[in-house]
Amino acid sequence: MFIHGIKLNNNSVNNRENKSINNAKSQISFIGMAKLKSLDCLPQNLGKILKAEDVPCIYCDEIMLTPNVIRDFNRRGIFYKQSGRILKEFEPYIRYMHKIERSIFQKFSEMPESDNHTEFTDILKDLKPEAERILVKIQDKIFNDIFYLSQNTNKRTRPIIEELISLQKDLIKSEDVTIRFKRKRFLEELEDSLKFSHNKKLNRLIMSAAKKLPTSNDNINAFIVKYAPRTSDQIAFRLINAGVGSKEHIHPKSLHGKNDWTNYAIASTIENSARGNDPFFEVIERKPKVPDYIQHQANVLVELANNRIITDKNYLLCYKNAFFKESEGLIDIDIFGLKGLKYDDKGTPFLEESERFAEPKYYLQYLNSNLHRKISETEQAVVENKIRNLEKEIYKPKKESGKQKLSPKEEKQKRINKEFEGYMAFIPHSNRFKVKENKFKHPGPNRPYNK
Repeated sequence: MFIHGIKLNNNSVNNRENKSINNAKSQISFIGMAKLKSLDCLPQNLGKILKAEDVPCIYCDEIMLTPNVIRDFNRRGIFYKQSGRILKEFEPYIRYMHKIERSIFQKFSEMPESDNHTEFTDILKDLKPEAERILVKIQDKIFNDIFYLSQNTNKRTRPIIEELISLQKDLIKSEDVTIRFKRKRFLEELEDSLKFSHNKKLNRLIMSAAKKLPTSNDNINAFIVKYAPRTSDQIAFRLINAGVGSKEHIHPKSLHGKNDWTNYAIASTIENSARGNDPFFEVIERKPKVPDYIQHQANVLVELANNRIITDKNYLLCYKNAFFKESEGLIDIDIFGLKGLKYDDKGTPFLEESERFAEPKYYLQYLNSNLHRKISETEQAVVENKIRNLEKEIYKPKKESGKQKLSPKEEKQKRINKEFEGYMAFIPHSNRFKVKENKFKHPGPNRPYNK
C-alpha cells in the first residue's frame, strides 16, 4: 500500500484503517486540478501556495506543511531509519506538528543518546499501561452520560443503546490485545440505533456527547494506546503527516458536494479526516474559534492573490460564498483587502475579467475556454476580439537592436571562431602557423594542447 509514495505495512493495519489511508491519499492533491464543467477558473497548485506562505488550517489554526516534504522523506527512506536519525530529520519541522504529535515527539527526544537505536514502538508499549488506565476512566464517564440521556428515548431505542454501551464498556476493559474499542464504529452503530427515535433534539445531544470520546488527534493517551501496536515507520509517518496541507471540501463530497475549485479550502490531513461529513454548525459547536481560523486563512489567501501566487482572484469570491452557504450565514469572510474588488448597487462583490487574473496568459486561457461554451454570436465576436488583442500583447515581437542580426549559420561560425581563438593561447608561437595549415580542431574544454 502506498500513500504519498510511502509503502505501509498491510499486515499491521486492518481493512477499515486501509480504507481511511486510501482516502487520505486522495486528499493530498491540488486545488482546482479536477476537470471543470463550467471552465470558470484555472488550476491552483496547493504545494505552491503552502510553500509561498505560512497558511493556517481552517480547523486548528496550525501552520501547514507542503506535501513535497513527505515525498522527499520517502525518497530518502527516512521513515525506515533508526529513531535517532528520524528525530534529527524531523527537528526543523516541529512548528508544523500538531499539539499531540509535538508532545509525542518531545517524549521521544527525551530519550538518552545511548537509546537512539530504541524503536518508537517499544517506547509507546512502555507508556501504554498507564495511558490505557487514564483513557478508560474518561471513556467510562462519557458512556455513563450517554446511558443517562438514552433513558429519555422511546421504548424501542432505549434497550438497543443500553446493550451497545454495555458491549463497549466490556471492550475497553478487556485484556485481550486482539479486541479493541473503535470509536468510529461505535458512533456509526449509535447513529443507526437512533433512527427509531423521533426526538431530533435528544438525538443531537446523545451524538454530541458520544463525539466527546477521546481520539488520537486530541488526547495523548488515546494516541499512545492506538499507535503502540503499530510499526515504527507508521508512527514516524503519523508525526509529520498530521500537519500536511490538503484540499478540504467545504460542502462534504459524500453529501454530493462539488469536486472542483469552487468548493475547496485548505486543511491539515488529520483535521480534514476528523471532520468527516459533519455540517459546519456542529464543527463550530465543538470548536467555537473555527470562524476566526477561517478568516486567518482567508487573509493569507488574499495576500497570495495580490502577489499573483493564486492565478485567479475569483477563487476568493467562491471561497467566501461557499462558507457562507455551508454555515447557513454563521461564517461571513472579509476579503476587502483583495485588489480590484468592486461592489454593485446591491453590495455584491465582483471582479472585472481583466483584473481577475495574475497574468494576461491566464486571461487568454479563460477566454479560449469560453469559446467552447454555448454563447450567442455577438458574445462570441466580443470574445474573439479580446483574444486577438491579448495575443498581440503577449506575443508581440521584440524590438530589434541597432546591430545587424546574424543568421543561425553565421552565429555558429562566430562561436567556433571564438572558441578557436581561446585555445590558440595554449599553443606555442612557433607552432601556430602549422596548426592553422593543418586545420587544427581544438581539444575540448579544460584540455590544453599537447605538443
